[in-house]
Parts: sequence; C-alpha cells; structure tokens
Amino acid sequence: FPSHDTELQSSTQRTQRSPSIQQQTQMNQVVDDLEQNAPESFEYHYFKYVAGNYNVSLVDDLKKAESLRPQNSDVQIQLAAYHIIMNDAKNAQVYLDKLIKSTRLSQEALDYAEDLLKSAPDNGTLITHGFDDSYACYYLQTMKKIRTDVRLISLDFLQSEKYRTDLKTAAYILPEKVLIDVDYLKEFCQKNESKGLAISMTTPKEYFLPIQQNLFAVALVFEYHKELTYNNFYRNDYLWNEELSKTLINKATTDKAKQLSANYLPMLLFLHKTYTESKEMEKVKEVDQACDIVTGK
Repeated sequence: FPSHDTELQSSTQRTQRSPSIQQQTQMNQVVDDLEQNAPESFEYHYFKYVAGNYNVSLVDDLKKAESLRPQNSDVQIQLAAYHIIMNDAKNAQVYLDKLIKSTRLSQEALDYAEDLLKSAPDNGTLITHGFDDSYACYYLQTMKKIRTDVRLISLDFLQSEKYRTDLKTAAYILPEKVLIDVDYLKEFCQKNESKGLAISMTTPKEYFLPIQQNLFAVALVFEYHKELTYNNFYRNDYLWNEELSKTLINKATTDKAKQLSANYLPMLLFLHKTYTESKEMEKVKEVDQACDIVTGK
C-alpha cells in the first residue's frame, strides 16, 4: 500500500494546506483501489477519512481504522483533530494525552506553545500552520487554561466545512477560494484585520511574503496590521521582561528545541537594537546572552 507521506503530500507543502485538484484525484484513486482490493483493511478506512480533508461525516471510517490499530499515532492525530473541529475538548484531550505520552506531541512543542500563546494580542486571533503549534496551543488553552481569550485558527483545519462554518458564526469573513494556500491567508488577513491577527512564526515564509509590509514581529508571532507603521517595541519589551517563560531558550538541548528557539531571534535582535539606542546596557547584555544560546555560540 502507498504510504500516507507520499499520497498526502499536500499536508507537507510549503505553500498550501489543502490538496490541488490533481492531488485530490490521486488520493481518491488510492481510496478507490483500496476499496476494490482491501475494503476491510486499516489502510482503506484511514485513507478514506484522510482523503476527505477533515470531512467530519466520514468519522466512522476513522473509528474503524482506530479499532484495527488503536495505538497508531497517525489515527490519534486525526481523531484529536476531529474532536477539536467538533468543539469536543473532553474527547480531544483523550487523544492529545496519548500523543504526549508517546512523545509524538513533544514537551519542546508544549514549552514553545506556551510562549506562542502569550505572544498573541489580547482577545486576538492566533493563526497556526502545522501539527506542533496547532495541537500544542489547543492543549494548553483547553487543558491548562493558558490564554483562553485567544481564538485559534488552524490553516489545516480550514479544509473542514464544519470548521469554516463555525468561524463564520464567530463573525470571521472567509475567502471564497477553495485552496487553503498563500493567497487564501493574504485575503483572510485583509478581510479580518480588525480581529487582532497574529500568525505563528512556524508558518513557512512563503505565506508571509505577499503581506510582509503588514507584518510586525512580536515575540513568536507576526502581527498583521493594515497600517504600514506599528510600534512593536512596547509589546516586545513587556513580553520579554514580564510574560514569556523562555523555557526553550534556557534548555534547548534537542534538535527540535533548537529549531523552535530560533524563532525568538527576530524579537531578540529588535530588542538588542532598541536597548542599545536607549543605552540600557544591562538589558542589552541579557538579550545578547539569549541570542548566543539560541544561535549556539
């Protein structure tokens, strides 16, 4: 059977989160082939659900896949997503706990997500892109009650009609585009700029390029502002000195931790420049030490 990494290539592409027409056709063909040749198999039920792009009406196939391979972490990820989309935090926690126990959702991701959530504007919207930031932020919000004022929007989950419907109910204006891609994010930001938008820095840079003049680095996010000027010093200064846990900076020992901690650099370099100009040398020293840790010097 084909591996899901090969067939579901859209999930790892840097410029889109939903499949193109050609990719969807290929996925549907895989499902049809499995239905003909192995209709009772784990692969058939799992692929049928995943090819539906978070279509919650196909959940019976996902549950059948779980019954065949209850320890499969890919299934657990999909079931966590299903319950998140269904606004069922209790059952989402069941699968998130399993993913944490198996370290598929790592402690490094959770440490990072705490500061990521703290980076978002008050009562704002945090747009996430991948597995680590989306799932870890949701876990900390719902289970640890960290920054519950922030609305999380996963670019991945926007493939789901149920998810989009709930966002419309919450007064978000969604683009008419089918593909969830770079252009979708640009239009979404333009239509919802009053919602206090912040985009996780773990999002591939391709998404930022069309809107870069509207983006301002604030800790671990880029805030979107319609105006092309925004003084982000006060927010960075406050977050760095008062709010952020900085856990990853202080114990970035694994490759993943080092990779994630690199996202503190835009804020650190900005603060270095500003503190130097204002001759706050103790703060310059502290920021420089953090920079050295993050860059491995």
